[in-house]
This record gives sequence, C-alpha cells and structure tokens, in this order.
Amino acid sequence: MNRKFILSSIARLNMLFAAIMLFPFVVGVIYNEPLRYRLNFLIPAVIIFLIGYILKENTKFKKTFNTRDALTLVAFCWILYSIFGAIPFYLYPGDFNTFFDAFFESVAGFSTTGATIARDVESLPHSIIFWRSFGQFIGGLGIISLTVAILPKQSKKSTMILKAESVGPTFGKITPRVSDQSKVLYTIYIVMTFITIAFLWAGDLNLFDAIIYGLGAAGTGGFANKDLSIGYYNSTYTELILAIAMFLFSINFNIYYARFFKKTKNFFKSEELRWYIWMLLISSALIFINTYNIYEKLSRQIVDVFFAVTSISSTTGYVGSDTSRWPIFSRIILAGLMYIGGMAGSTAGGLKMSRFVLLVKSAANQFRMTINPNRITVVDFEGKTVSERIQQSVMSYFIIHILLFFLLFAIVAIDINDFLLAFNAVATTYNGLGQFGEAQTFYELREASKFVLSIAMLLGRLEIYPLLLLFAPSTYKRK
Repeated sequence: MNRKFILSSIARLNMLFAAIMLFPFVVGVIYNEPLRYRLNFLIPAVIIFLIGYILKENTKFKKTFNTRDALTLVAFCWILYSIFGAIPFYLYPGDFNTFFDAFFESVAGFSTTGATIARDVESLPHSIIFWRSFGQFIGGLGIISLTVAILPKQSKKSTMILKAESVGPTFGKITPRVSDQSKVLYTIYIVMTFITIAFLWAGDLNLFDAIIYGLGAAGTGGFANKDLSIGYYNSTYTELILAIAMFLFSINFNIYYARFFKKTKNFFKSEELRWYIWMLLISSALIFINTYNIYEKLSRQIVDVFFAVTSISSTTGYVGSDTSRWPIFSRIILAGLMYIGGMAGSTAGGLKMSRFVLLVKSAANQFRMTINPNRITVVDFEGKTVSERIQQSVMSYFIIHILLFFLLFAIVAIDINDFLLAFNAVATTYNGLGQFGEAQTFYELREASKFVLSIAMLLGRLEIYPLLLLFAPSTYKRK
C-alpha cells in the first residue's frame, strides 16, 4: 500500500469534507436552531479541517500509485467519511442513541440507500434533515469525484480513482482530462438538481421541502422529511415531477454529456438506455394490468404505477401509494426492478442495467455455442464486441454479489427471526433501496445487525471490490 498517496489524498479530502459540513450549519443558523445543534456541525468541521491541514503539511503528495492504491483509497475514504458524517447524528439527543445508529444513518445517506433509524423524522431539526439529504446528493456521483472536480493539480492517473468509485462494469472516459470530466458531470448533476427543486417548489412544496426531495431524487436516495414520505402531500403534480426526475437521474450521465455538449442528435443511440426504457415500459404495463381491478380511477392508477416503477427501478425508494396492497405478481416485478436498478454511470443503485444486459447476452451466446459448438459467435454491446475478459468479470461480479448477499442474509437472520423480513432488510440495503417493509425504519434492530447492514450499503455503493480489498493482507504491505 502506498501510504503517502493514501494519507496525502485523505488530507485533501478531509478539508473538502469539512467545508461540506458547513452547509447544514448555515441551515441551522437560518432556522435559528439552538446553538448546541449548530455546534454539532461546526466543531467537527473545524477538527476535521485541522486534521486534513496537518496531514497535508506533513505529507508530500504522491502522484505515483496503482489500481490497488486507488481502490484502497476509495474504501478508506467512504468508511472514514461515514464515520465523520455520523458525528452530528450521534451528538443530537434524539433517535440516534448509539454510534451504530448514527453510523447507519450516515452510511444510508452517503451510499444513497435512504434507510433510516429515525422513527419520527418530522421532529428532527432542519439542520439534521438537510444533512441527511445533502449526504445523498454528495454520495450520488461520489465524494472523491467531487474532489477531483474541485481540487487542482490532480494526477493523470486520477482515472483509476474515478473508476474505483464509479458504478458499472466499465468506466467511460468522456474528456481527455479527468478533472474536466468530473466538472462536466457535476455541472450536469447540479443543474438537473436545481431544475428538479424549482419544479417541486412551483408546486405544492415549500422551498425547504423542495430542496429535501430534490436532493433525494438527484442522489436517488429517498430520504424524506415527512414520516409518510411523498404520500404526506397527496399531490399528483409532486409525484409526477419526482417520477420524471428519478427516471432521469437513473440514466447514465455520459449520455447527457453526449447530447448537450457533443450535440449528439440521437439521444436513444445508447443500447443500455433502450433496454432500460423497455424494461420500465413492460414492467409498468404488466403491473397496470395486474392492478386494474384495485383502482376506481384510471388516472390515479397510472400515476401510482409510474411513480412506483421509477422509484423502485432508480432505487430511490420514495413511497407514494401503498404498494403492499398490490397483488404478489406486481410486487415480484418491483423486486426484480429493485435488483437490476438503474443504468451504469447514474446515481441509481442495484446490479446495473449494463451488467444485466451483458449477463443475458452472454447466457444466450453460451446457449448458441452449446447447440452448435462449431459456430463462432460474439457478444456485442453498444456497437462494440465485448471481450471475454469483460464477460468473465461481469459473471464473477454477479456470483460474488449473490454469495455476499446470502452471507449477509445469514448473519442478519440471527437477529431477525423472520425469513421475509430478514431477506427484505438485506435486499433493500444491499441494492440501495432502503425500505424495510413499507415506510418502516431499522430502529428496532440490534447494533450488530445495524452494523452488518451498514456494511451491506457500502458494499452495494462501492460495488464490492474496494471494500473487500481491505480484508486482503497484501493490501497493507509497505511499498
């Protein structure tokens, strides 16, 4: 492990993270919250900044590193900043009774899972509510990606860092300079977020609520400031705006770059996007037919189905109508959408559409080779031939993904002595959805289960490998 590279990078990230913690402090000032609530953000921010500054002054920035170093840095940072992010929750005298509770809430935010310990969200101060949602926004495209976009003098090898934090089977480089790529993607991300907030504010939500739900939709995390989530507002307009936003944020951001910066005319040229749209359309049609007899009003059914499909497929997890009363067939479709998730390069969680497509095509190719061994076949995706190495890596990831799921499931089942509840708790945290039943919280679980589910959220967000690398003894060998 290149310790100089790790420490020097963490130093810079610490200073940026300290600046991020000032945003909820300002929110506390605006809403005239008690001084102790505001200091819960200000004091940790000052301490974190000083730690980063001291490290920066005493550690020479090391630009030479390899893929293992990049993966290790990403894993260390996400754990470290989940711990830092937990401090304000732990200091708040509310539902977060132990540090495990606070850590769980922090991880749920940064990993954009949206699971929550809080039993009464509406009683939380504005600064805490904002911190939860702002964490989702930062974690959507990645903490380290933000650093690469803002800080100067990045190494040319920063591509490896972005690749380690990005989601999907491949990393798409869209600009010659890595820092320019991060700036472009974050510009698109921020503009889309502001547009979402503006549309929500123009409807039935006040500005603060619009910001909270806009940040939740952007990061596809789903944190709400109402216990009934979106159902609290009973607003068709709000549900439609959020449904559209959740769909747009679950699309690969490289496609937006190609459309708005490269002026590509054919927006639907992406094969992954076509597969994703067809998946949503077919799922919506099947659910619509299956739930037709439940609804009295056609318009209400269309909105409920559209909202549920986009909320689940983007792994945002906002709750509109009560889908628990839907037939089991429709709920199975929603479970499948949750597992597949959104597109690679988006803020959505799940397996990712690109991996699903490659798995289906690879399986079909193997079938063709089985019935005709002498036939030479290839797998193509996005107009290019997919190498055997990438196909094997996708299959390996899928197998590891399944094995880790059942390992986490077995551990959590020790605490949750109910098959469906234990399965649901792991599935929703591991795949980034965050719902434990319908709009339920994880408050009643033991600390051990909360910690395991926190690890599940990190594994899902970082796509397994960076976190697993921390358990490899060779990682800590000094170079």
